[in-house]
Amino acid sequence: QPCHLDVQFQRIDTNGDGVLTPDELFEGLMGRMEQDEMQDLFGRLDTDGDGKISLEEFAKGWSAGMGLGNSQSPPKDAAAEAAPPADAPSDPPADAAPAPAAEGGGGLSAATRSKIGMPMVGFGCYQLSQEQAESSVCEALKAGFRHIDSAEAYANEEGVGKGIKASGVDRKDIYVTTKVMPGYTGWGMEEKGFDATISACKASLEKLQLDYCDLYLIHGPLASTRVEQWKALIELKRLGLAKHIGVSNYNEKHFQEIADAGLEMPEANQVEFHPLCQYKELTKYMDDKGITRIAYSSLATLSTWRTGEGQGGEKSAHLKEEVQKVQKEVSERLGMDEAKLLLRWGMQRGYAVLTKSCNTERIKSNFDVFGVSVPEADVEIINGLDKGTAVAWSANGINVMEVDVPLAAAAVDEALAWSTTGNGNNVMEVDVPL
Repeated sequence: QPCHLDVQFQRIDTNGDGVLTPDELFEGLMGRMEQDEMQDLFGRLDTDGDGKISLEEFAKGWSAGMGLGNSQSPPKDAAAEAAPPADAPSDPPADAAPAPAAEGGGGLSAATRSKIGMPMVGFGCYQLSQEQAESSVCEALKAGFRHIDSAEAYANEEGVGKGIKASGVDRKDIYVTTKVMPGYTGWGMEEKGFDATISACKASLEKLQLDYCDLYLIHGPLASTRVEQWKALIELKRLGLAKHIGVSNYNEKHFQEIADAGLEMPEANQVEFHPLCQYKELTKYMDDKGITRIAYSSLATLSTWRTGEGQGGEKSAHLKEEVQKVQKEVSERLGMDEAKLLLRWGMQRGYAVLTKSCNTERIKSNFDVFGVSVPEADVEIINGLDKGTAVAWSANGINVMEVDVPLAAAAVDEALAWSTTGNGNNVMEVDVPL
C-alpha cells in the first residue's frame, strides 16, 4: 500500500484504533466535500458494511477512484491538509451500534451516521399518546430504528421511556433526542430562563428514565430569552446531561444572535424539510457552519399525512396537489412507495430524516430505505418542486421559522457588548493599565 495513504489514514484516525468512524472521516475531510458527499464516500469505502473503515478498505477505495474528485489516487497531502492536528480535540465516535441492514445506493446504510453520531433515519413521536408512544417506540426499535425523537411539548416522554425499556435494546445503542419547549407569550406560555431550561431537561430525562440524552434541542426561537436558554444547553452539555446540543426551527438571524453573544454555535438544527419546503439558502448556511441538518415532517406531501381529527393536515391539502402528482409518477416509475421515496430523497439531500407510524408493518417499511436509491435525475425533479411553503405548524396558526420575537433587553445588551470585541470582553469595561 502506498506510504502516503498509510500516513493519511493515521492522521485521520484520531483515536488510533486502526479504523475510521464516520466522525473521523468527516472531520478529516471537512472543507473538502459537502456533507452528503462525505456520507456517500464513507458508504463506498465501508465495503463490508460494518460502520467502520479499515486501512485496507481505505487504500482500496482510494486506488479505485473513490477519493476526492473521483481521481485515481488522492492528492498526496489532501487528507493531511484537511485533518486536524494530532493533539486537537475531536468528536468522540458515535456510541450507537449500527443496526443490521443491507447497504443501499448512494452509499447510505443503517451504519451511516452524521457528524454528531446520529443515525440517518429516526422515529418521531409527535402527536402520539403515552400509550401509542410506548408501543410504537418499542416496535420501531425492534424493527431496527436506533434514533428516537421526542420533546417536552409532545407530552409523551414517559411513554417513550417505557418503549425504550420494553424494546430490550441496549441504551448505548440508541440515539435519543428530546427538546425543551421554550415558552411563547403568543400562546400564553411563560418563557423559560436559564434555570427553568436546566430543570426542564432534568424533568425530561426523569420521564424518559435516562441518565442523559444524545441530543437536546431548543424547540423553536419563540422566547425572548432564547440566548439564556442556549447558555443553559451549553451547561447541560458540560454536566453530561446532553452529549450534543442544538436547536430547531432556527434561521440565519437566530444563529447570528448566538454568534453575537460570543457563544459556541449549535451542533444541529431540526427543520421542516420536504419537497414543498426545502430551505435551500438555510441548508447552505448550515453546511458552511458545520451544523448537522435534521428534517422533520419529511412525509408532509403525502395525501395521508396528518389526516386525523385535529392534526391539521387538511389545512395544507390544497397546496400539495401538484407535488403529489409528480411524486406519484416518480414512485410508480421507480417501483417504490411514496413514503420511501420522500425519506430516501431527504437522505440523499444530506438530511437525517424522521418518520412516524403506529402501524407495525408501516414502521418496518419506513425503516427499509437502505436497499433503494433515487436516481439523480429524479432527485432533481423533486428538488424543482420547492415553493418555500412550510405546512407543519399550520394547525397552530404560525410559521415558527418566521415568528419574530425580539430578544430580551438584557440579551441584546450582552450581545452588543460581546460582539464589540469578538473575544468575550465588553470593550467599555476592559481595564488596560497605562
